[in-house]
Amino acid sequence: MKRGPFTIGVAAIMWTAAVLHQALSFRLVIFGARPDLLLVVGLALCLLMERRQAAWVGFASGVLMGAMAMANLASYVVSRTLTSYGVSYSEELELRSSPWGAGAVCAAGTILANLILMFLAPPPLIGPFLGATIRTAVYNGVLAVPVFLLLRRALGPLHRS
Repeated sequence: MKRGPFTIGVAAIMWTAAVLHQALSFRLVIFGARPDLLLVVGLALCLLMERRQAAWVGFASGVLMGAMAMANLASYVVSRTLTSYGVSYSEELELRSSPWGAGAVCAAGTILANLILMFLAPPPLIGPFLGATIRTAVYNGVLAVPVFLLLRRALGPLHRS
């Protein structure tokens, strides 16, 4: 697969995820947990990419989320880039082929991204932030299963070229 169309496709997927996050995430709240659709799509994409590509997806996810939150971009960019790069290492754990493994990796990635964010931009109250992080991680893990299957099918076996 040529690099140009693949890059444009990934950029379109990330942009769509950002739009859906902004438009729908506040309507999908369950038990106080609000999904982070941009992180779910970004981490699911990272499972299908090599490390360098995953770092770029994490960077894009951080820039888009920071822009939408109107917050310090650096905190989001660093937390999501490091998390995406780490998630791309799940290849050694052989979790890439399993949708349930993708859900578990996405849940763990959500916790990791928010913990890094917590240290870079401390919230006023740590307890509620950690509770919301755990609820969001579970929600993101469940959402990651169909997203991973959809992306794996859409990108096909040529995603690594």
